[in-house]
Amino acid sequence: MSEVIDKNHVLPHRMFAMVNIVNAHPNIPRAELLRLLQPAALNESLETSGNIFVKCQLCGLIAETQDKQRAASLIVDPVVVTNIEAFRIYMQSAILGVTEQDANHFVLNQFTAWFITQDARIMRSSKRQLEAKFHDDMYPGVPNRMISDEPGIGAWQSWAQFLGYGWQSEFSVFIPDCSVRIQPLLPELLPEDSVIPFGTFMVRLAARCPELDGGVLFERCWEASHPNERRGNRLSLMLSTALRVLNQQGRIALENRADATENWMLFPAQSYISRVTHIRRGIE
Repeated sequence: MSEVIDKNHVLPHRMFAMVNIVNAHPNIPRAELLRLLQPAALNESLETSGNIFVKCQLCGLIAETQDKQRAASLIVDPVVVTNIEAFRIYMQSAILGVTEQDANHFVLNQFTAWFITQDARIMRSSKRQLEAKFHDDMYPGVPNRMISDEPGIGAWQSWAQFLGYGWQSEFSVFIPDCSVRIQPLLPELLPEDSVIPFGTFMVRLAARCPELDGGVLFERCWEASHPNERRGNRLSLMLSTALRVLNQQGRIALENRADATENWMLFPAQSYISRVTHIRRGIE
């Protein structure tokens, strides 16, 4: 099982730099590629760029020949590496949505789902505190750590920001906000021009993003960390923030109809939006 968060130096911008080099220099020998990514002036071991190379392979970005040259080539559409947004969308599809424990990137997905279920209560928790609570909730009594404070949770924070689950405030607090995760999926989640019940949207979202509210990973983590607590139609802080952001951007329109049979409550915030019954695509 492989995880992009098992090394602190395997970061999104470094993987993006590597695939750009490969795209610009087709069939570049592996040794030359590693030297270009990791110049001697940086005074770092080539092991660093070697680890990045392996992760790029495992994420389906590059392949290498089996001869002495071990030449690397791009195996994705070059559009993927034209800009960081295209690369982000590819990586979202490549490493998110994992629900099987023995699969690559499962811990990244599971920890993300668990983090979302915690809402505001752990926004100021240290990485060591997050590690302890995660294992107490999800792996009670298991001595082996599935994720540690470093490099695991430290690397997760970098990847979570890149993948669209939030951003770091000026006070180094991670602000939960999955608008960047959801925005590329809006044509799939809200394909109609008409208004739809918010519950219909939530069913689609849970199927597409198992780590978000209602998804299979989210539900497992909720049950483990909130035993005997009824959630009902309350939305997480992360999803609530994302919906408010997307609504403000005009990408979606949230509605609250008095005659609706089903109500959904956004996480409390200083906002005029707290109750929602329907949703539609906005004008982007």
